[in-house]
Order: sequence, then structure tokens, then C-alpha cells
Amino acid sequence: MPREEMKPIIPEVCGDLLSNRESIARQVTDVCIAASPSVTPRGKRYTREAMDMHMADSVEVFLRLAGDLRTELTTEVEWELQQRAWDWSATALRDEFLDLHTLLRYSRTAHSEVVRILLDALPDDRLLQCMRPIGDWHASFFDKAHRNAMRLMESSPAVYALQRREDHTRNWALDTIALEETPSWDALRHLPERVFILMLRSDEKSVRRLMDIRQRPGWWWTVWRPDRAHLCVVGDLDAAPATWLDDSLDVLCSSATIGAAVVAVEATRDEVPKSLAHVRRWAATQPVRPIRPASVLTGPKIDVLTAVAGDTATSARLSRLLADLDTGNGLRESLDEFLKNDLNLARTAERLGVHRSTLTYRLDRIARSSGVDPRSVSGAAVWWLAVTSGDSHPDGR
Repeated sequence: MPREEMKPIIPEVCGDLLSNRESIARQVTDVCIAASPSVTPRGKRYTREAMDMHMADSVEVFLRLAGDLRTELTTEVEWELQQRAWDWSATALRDEFLDLHTLLRYSRTAHSEVVRILLDALPDDRLLQCMRPIGDWHASFFDKAHRNAMRLMESSPAVYALQRREDHTRNWALDTIALEETPSWDALRHLPERVFILMLRSDEKSVRRLMDIRQRPGWWWTVWRPDRAHLCVVGDLDAAPATWLDDSLDVLCSSATIGAAVVAVEATRDEVPKSLAHVRRWAATQPVRPIRPASVLTGPKIDVLTAVAGDTATSARLSRLLADLDTGNGLRESLDEFLKNDLNLARTAERLGVHRSTLTYRLDRIARSSGVDPRSVSGAAVWWLAVTSGDSHPDGR
């Protein structure tokens, strides 16, 4: 074999890349920001230059380890670089520049991009030969890196800022479950066998206030803040009373009326990944209003909405009902407000700024033109489905 082919190609390529680490760091940061739109440079501590410097430290550690295909830090320089990267991440979480879910996605995107750059730098005739050892090393390295990060999260109160120390491991599990397409059993095993999930979407100030609640029911498993705008209560369904939804809302609203979009479901442990995605998606479709049980989109209603959205004929009929009202004559606005106010004529007329007889006339017109009277329970249910399905699927799909 020629002498050139006997030279260890991976250390050589990693050494070349290290000499260009600042440029690589800028490239990786670009990719990470594109993958996480909520991450935008701000202030003096989180300028783009500071983000690039943080990334350069992480890239250097990564390439030093990759060059020898090792997972353990062995030099003082490597330990210092990693500590600086961890300190930056912990500070970003504490200052709420990043939430944990975004940080994990940011980290994974960075790792994947550096591996792509490394593979792209390998000579074509050595690529296949090197892919397997690099792939095996990266899987081991990434697993170890996240175990280390988990220990860091559990041991540092600043990282979870608003969250209780006893919630650290549980919230880490939920972050992992929400991030993974197919979460491992190691993450799921922390959960009770059956849970309820109560998701609230509100403004940041309200979410922070809800995080400060000190008196929690014993059957609440954890209070989780996936990002600034969402709060999630996860409870042990087998320990909770049948009235868990009303009781939980009473606790959340004990100090003040909170405006939020609220979604709630029950799930088995194995269903939690899908259920978390489900409630997050449906919470985005719900209006922010004062919290009350009647306004909560619960599991059965979600199932009905999902079925309606998937039924072309029903969905088309509901879309036609709404299209007939969107003529600028106040009918749609009156219907929306009537449903929001739980079919209360007086309160709806007051909110609309019209006389009660005017509202009655408009509702009569809706009933006559559509054949569905929104003042009846069954009619209101049909219109509620039409409005919600229309908001969620404006193109009729």
C-alpha cells in the first residue's frame, strides 16, 4: 500500500478543519438559527459574535475527539473548552434566551452539521471506509454528551430557573420525549402508567405567574414549561379524582383570572409522545380567553375535530356553512361571539355593542339560511365544529 494511503486520514482531516474552526462555527450557527427560528441574537451577551464564539468552542471539542475517535476528554484545554460551552448554555437557559427544548434541538443540529462537514471533507476514495467508524463514534459520543448534559441539568438550579428541583428529571424526560420522534423507553419509564396532559398557551407573564404556584395537588406529576408561551401540567391519572380537569383549573386560577388557550387529554404512557404533539398543535388553534372548564378543548372534542377534518364530505359541508356567513353583514362575527359566550344572548349583545333584538335577528337569519340553529345545543355543537375546523384548516382540508 502506498505510504499516502497508510496515513491516518481522519486525524488529518480533523486537524485541517480545526485550523478553520471560526469559519466552520459561523456556518454551523447559521444552520442552527435557520432550524430554530425563535433563536435570534439580542442584547450584549447574546450577540451573533458571542454565539459564534460559543459554537467555536463546541466545534473544537468535537473535532479534537473525532480525530482520535474517542469520547473522553483528556487534556486541560478540552475540559476548559467544554466548561465554557456548558456555562454559556446554562446562562442562556437561566436568562431565557433559550428554552431547554430549543437548546436540545440546537445542539443536535450543530452535531449533525459538523458531522456532515467532516464527511464532506474526507477524500472520495476513503469516504465509505471512514463512514462506519465515524458513525459508531458519533452515536457513542452523542449518547455520552447527553448523559452529561442531563447530570448538569439535574445539578444546577439555575438551568431550570422557574422549575422546582424535584421536577428536573421529570421535565428533562418530557423535553426528550417532545424532541424525539421515537423516544426511548429510558425517557418514557419516568412517567406514570396513565396520565392527563393539560396544556395552556398564554402570554409569557401569565406563564411565569403560573409557574410560581406553590400549592399543588399530590396527583400532579409535574409542571413543565416547554417554552415561554406554554405551560403543561402532567398528572397521574390513576391517583387523580374524576374531576381532575376542573380541580386543576381551580388551582391554576386560584390567585387571578388567567387568559389562555387550554387543551386537555388523557393518555397511556406509550401514547404520551403523540399526545404531547397533539395538544401542542390544537392549542395553537384555540383562542385565548378567560379559563373556564366549558372552554377547554378536551380529548373527546379533539377526536371529533380530527375525524371531521379527515371526513371530506363533513368538512366540506362545514366549510360551506361558514362561507355563507362571510359576507360582511355581521353574521359571522355574531356567531363567533355567541359561541365564545356560551350561548348567552345578553352578554354576547353587550360584547358586540348591539341591541339584544339585533342579535336575535342575526341568529334567526343564520338558522333560516343554514338550517342549523346555533341557539340549540346540537346546533351550537355543529357551528362550534365548523368554526374550529375552519380555523384549523382554512383551506378545507
